[in-house]
Amino acid sequence: MNTRLRALRLQKKWTQKDVADKLGCAVNTYGLYERGKYEIPIIVIVQLSFLYNVSVQYIVMKTDDPTPPGKYRTFEEWKEQNTKWKRTAE
Repeated sequence: MNTRLRALRLQKKWTQKDVADKLGCAVNTYGLYERGKYEIPIIVIVQLSFLYNVSVQYIVMKTDDPTPPGKYRTFEEWKEQNTKWKRTAE
């Protein structure tokens, strides 16, 4: 998964700091995610899928098809509609 994250980031011509800023995490934390040194929380994987406009399955290497399912356009829209997220976030 870490090689795919790096490839997605480089396709956008972003630095690790750019991605960390967009996720709201420290650049060191994102760097550890990308190098496979930290397990990435599922919520961060979902955020990354929106950030890169790819499916979660693509990020976690379950498919080589990056096409997102398309139900939600933004992470915020997903968060609003996902009741499980609302319960755990409160």
